[in-house]
Amino acid sequence: MVWRFIVGVFRLLWHTVRFCFRILRRLLRSRLGLVCLILVGLYFGIRGCEAPALRVGTYNIREFGVQTDLMRLRALLAETDADILALQEIQDTDMLEQVATDLSAVTARSYHAVVSKCGGKRTMHLGFLYDTNRVRLDDTREFPELRDDDRGSCSQGDRAGLLGVFSARSGLRRIRTHLLTVHFPAGSDFRQAQARQEFWARALGIVSRLRAGGEKRVLLLGDVNSTGYRDDAYEERTAIHRSVEQAGFRLLTPGLACTEYWRPNIFSSYLPSHLDHIASAVELQTVGEPIVQGHCAALRCQPTAQMPSDYNDVSDHCPVLVTLR
Repeated sequence: MVWRFIVGVFRLLWHTVRFCFRILRRLLRSRLGLVCLILVGLYFGIRGCEAPALRVGTYNIREFGVQTDLMRLRALLAETDADILALQEIQDTDMLEQVATDLSAVTARSYHAVVSKCGGKRTMHLGFLYDTNRVRLDDTREFPELRDDDRGSCSQGDRAGLLGVFSARSGLRRIRTHLLTVHFPAGSDFRQAQARQEFWARALGIVSRLRAGGEKRVLLLGDVNSTGYRDDAYEERTAIHRSVEQAGFRLLTPGLACTEYWRPNIFSSYLPSHLDHIASAVELQTVGEPIVQGHCAALRCQPTAQMPSDYNDVSDHCPVLVTLR
């Protein structure tokens, strides 16, 4: 009884396959049928070209150079598992490529690094660490002092911006993503907070022009030194949200409790702060919410009397990550 049922199922499958092949052969013999098959193939080909998920982030690696604990930094970078990671405060530009090589050796990725030529008066270069198995670096462009009118100073003025154009294969085509990484001036007084609004205007102007030119996968990310973000001192948080929204972008990171720790004086505890942000064009989709790692996650952004792990040997900042779709 069971054997007859199994044989019957196989016979039904066999006749179904033969019937489908006969229909396909007849369609291929007619022009209309051939056109229909091509259109169906194109439809499913386009449907299969959705943007691949990319894990991107930003991390200020504080005055990266000989004083950095490279082994610990490598572990923190490996933990991010990022496809593209924007980096700030690179002072030893040659050493970063060695970090990428060492990181590739201990992960399943193939990391490379690109670093800006401009570092401003404090030689704080910007860069990207990216996995060549996941993305291709198509182009870079620097904006000295975050100006796009060729009037900015590369070495004497404020910090630059670095634009990286990355593409990832999706089906029959490559999908591009533009990332502008920035490092705004620091300081917590009114004048410095106001100065950062000018840098927000410059950075948003650059990414807005990309978006107006048809690029919808545009991201602005980095250390914007928003010391007044948590308590809205001098209305810095209000101004940031207003500027980002007016530019047609959305801030992805307002829900993070902190991204960095600082110590007001030697008698104070270490306090959480929110200096690092990611903003995207409104059309760009994300998967889930951004996350923060490192000592920020370990301490759950609570004040601490003890120096946070990695604070002294690597950075006071923590990696911030988001997944793009």
